Amino acid sequence: MCYSVLIEQDLKTLEEDFRSSINVSHFAEYEALQAKDPKKVKDYKSHPRLYPNYWGLIISLDDAGNRQISPMRYRLRPNWSDKEIPSKYNVFNARLDALETRRSWSGLLGQNHGIVLVKQFFEWVQDQRTGKKKVVAFSGTRNKYQFVPVLYDSWQASKEDPILYSFAIITTDPNPEVLKAGHDRTPIGLSREHARQWIDTSQKNKSDFYKILQQPSLEYYAVSDANP
Repeated sequence: MCYSVLIEQDLKTLEEDFRSSINVSHFAEYEALQAKDPKKVKDYKSHPRLYPNYWGLIISLDDAGNRQISPMRYRLRPNWSDKEIPSKYNVFNARLDALETRRSWSGLLGQNHGIVLVKQFFEWVQDQRTGKKKVVAFSGTRNKYQFVPVLYDSWQASKEDPILYSFAIITTDPNPEVLKAGHDRTPIGLSREHARQWIDTSQKNKSDFYKILQQPSLEYYAVSDANP
């Protein structure tokens, strides 16, 4: 599980570094949701560290094949779900080995792909000295952030209501540093080129996407204690 991530939330950086532009309509939907319930729909600019139900900036492709930036909630709400999925179920992380077996993900694979730029991710692990749980931060040592693949969906209560866009981070078996620190999952880190390939769903089939997701990460992690 990846319960919290520190991501790049600066629009200018995302526009310049990944040659993407703002999706004006998606931002308008987010602002309408925020106006309707400001306590629940948090300001993404003030929260670069995401917890489930916080908003982050996601890069994907629009219908014309151009890279776009959209604010989305970090916890998926499937478009087929009449109610929010209970919090006891993890719908903010999508396991690589469950992308086609779990209903929340299966309809999105090959359709709704995005990228989030992750600087750090945080996990609860057991302290080997005290036996108690603590939070550790995993920071990349080669790059300022990793291109992490996500699946996203859209949900709308009615035609008169704003659209909720939401996403889940795809995770896989742990890197050696993560495993040594005491955790059994890690977000998938893609190269820039593989990130570009991941978000382009127009000319690929599912086996192509699995090949992209299974590329070995060249990133190493520094591990440090962190606040919950």
